[in-house]
Amino acid sequence: GTYPESLVFETDNVTLRSEDPQDATVVAATILAGPLSPNVTIDLQAEHIRIAGLTIQGANEGIQLHFERFPILEDCVITSGKIVQLHDNGVIRNCKITVEGGLENCHGLIQGNEITNGLGIFSSLIVPCNADVIENLIAANSGRGISSCRGLIEGNAILRNRGGGLLDCNGSIIGNRICFNTRTDNGAGVRACNGLIEGNIIFRNEVLPGGHNG
Repeated sequence: GTYPESLVFETDNVTLRSEDPQDATVVAATILAGPLSPNVTIDLQAEHIRIAGLTIQGANEGIQLHFERFPILEDCVITSGKIVQLHDNGVIRNCKITVEGGLENCHGLIQGNEITNGLGIFSSLIVPCNADVIENLIAANSGRGISSCRGLIEGNAILRNRGGGLLDCNGSIIGNRICFNTRTDNGAGVRACNGLIEGNIIFRNEVLPGGHNG
């Protein structure tokens, strides 16, 4: 069913899930629809919260994690808003994420997701994000695929992002496909990344007319 809710978690050790998070049909039919006001679908103010197997949509501010410890967000389809402030020991895995606001100021583990049609993974703070970004599809975003990240970036497909591939990522960048990304300025493929860069395929990234490569 569809549940028009704005949820605030204030109690630790809570799981919110569908009947079968591994069944795509069940996930598609279990919809958490955030309201326009307040414009947050999930507001995490507690620790050890697991959210699994839901379709999450609606509110512009999306999922606010507030750097609470040990959150797990897995096997979800997330279609609007943004995901903000994942703690160092948090996990986002096996989700399909098409939120227009992207993953903002996230640390922890980001693994096995499809992250498309948004702003990618980025930091809006002076402090960069420290997420380990592993085995994701990061594609067709209007922002860069990944920017301002200090964690491990390994085994991802970073493709066709219109804001470019990687920027200012100083952790190890290993075994990724970074291809067909475009940008009008400041480099379309890999720019200002100073860590280990090894075993990647970096191909056909293009600075559009009026820009400059780097």
